[in-house]
Amino acid sequence: MANYMKSLTSDPQAGRNRRTEFQHILLAEDNADLLRMEFETLVHAGYRVYIAEDGEAAWTALNALNRQSDGYDLLITDNDMPKLSGIQLLQKLRAEHIDLPVIMTSGMLPAGVERLQLAAILQKPFSRQELVKTVEGVFHAIQVGD
Repeated sequence: MANYMKSLTSDPQAGRNRRTEFQHILLAEDNADLLRMEFETLVHAGYRVYIAEDGEAAWTALNALNRQSDGYDLLITDNDMPKLSGIQLLQKLRAEHIDLPVIMTSGMLPAGVERLQLAAILQKPFSRQELVKTVEGVFHAIQVGD
């Protein structure tokens, strides 16, 4: 499997609606089972989902696409990943002034994480419904803020 790749359902209209039609999510998770569950859940909810199997792959994907006008709208990242943790990924993101909302997923987060301007924290373990509700809440907050 490639470090990162664009991933779509076999039916691009499945689960899609006007609200989610153009919302691109980068999902960084090193646990294959959890990555699959999150990916399937978000695609079913109508989002375009791209995957990264670790923090370093996520950083590569962010640099490859986010500099373009059709970049990512949201990053969902685990914290405890090989090569580059979610916290380290977020620090690099902020250092490069990439203004991207981030949902951090983790069983335990270090102190001081609130300084990193997270859009939301999703405590593991979480359900499919909690994932979708959190993502919808972040996108709603973005729309209200515009």
